[in-house]
Amino acid sequence: MSGAGAPTFAVSGHDLRVAVVSASWHTEVMDGLRAGADRGLEDAGVTEVTRVVVPGSFELPVACARLAKSGNLTPLSPSGSLSVAARRTLSMSAKQPLRG
Repeated sequence: MSGAGAPTFAVSGHDLRVAVVSASWHTEVMDGLRAGADRGLEDAGVTEVTRVVVPGSFELPVACARLAKSGNLTPLSPSGSLSVAARRTLSMSAKQPLRG
């Protein structure tokens, strides 16, 4: 991607305490997502960043919920991806309690 046509804007995050929660499953993809988050936070002037790495995307909501309950952070930024097979598995797992 060339970045041509991308909007330009300025934000100030100097008062924010941010958590970036990411999955470790697909290193190449996640390293890129984490690097992009770091660049964006640095560009916004955020200096207080908590980084949490969880095994996979299924653990992202649990980690985010725990961080949110701590009350120590302003926003949370979860990063992960689910494959089609993982989405099917999650969907089937979620429906099983309803079937008895």
